[in-house]
Amino acid sequence: MKKQLVISLLLQLQTIFSLTVEHKVDTYALAKRIRTKIKGDVYLRGSPEYESARAVHNGACRTIYPLLITTPRSTSDVSVLVRTASKYNLEISVRSGGHSYQCLGVKDGSLHIDLRALNKVVILSPHLVVIGSGNNFGRILKLVPPEKYTMIHGNSLSVGVGGFIKVNVNLD
Repeated sequence: MKKQLVISLLLQLQTIFSLTVEHKVDTYALAKRIRTKIKGDVYLRGSPEYESARAVHNGACRTIYPLLITTPRSTSDVSVLVRTASKYNLEISVRSGGHSYQCLGVKDGSLHIDLRALNKVVILSPHLVVIGSGNNFGRILKLVPPEKYTMIHGNSLSVGVGGFIKVNVNLD
């Protein structure tokens, strides 16, 4: 209990001291507020969970540090996170699979939304499969029979579908 309290206090001090000036946001208070509004997790810089969640396949991204890393469990969680980022004027970065060849899925000082838990796969009909944006193509190819469904994807199975597939909606 003492060790956990000390770590918590150190994280609070580190976060408030090092990041409040840059972002004018009390990072610890913001993380606490977000935790009360979403079912997913929220990680502060300096915690082991943060470093694990921040890791991507591309080593060039090692010097990029989001303000907070969140792991929403539902689209409602994502909505809360987007509204929160807007309210506090924070940039958003989004991770689907973590392949991130050009480090586009993570931004310094952002509210980072890690979608990997949104990985539902539902075969609705012989012509339609619903794929959550947290999936990567390696998982999809195991769950959706490629002999029955056509999927356009690259060579790397670690690429997330959320970062690869673009949805076009015609509202006319």
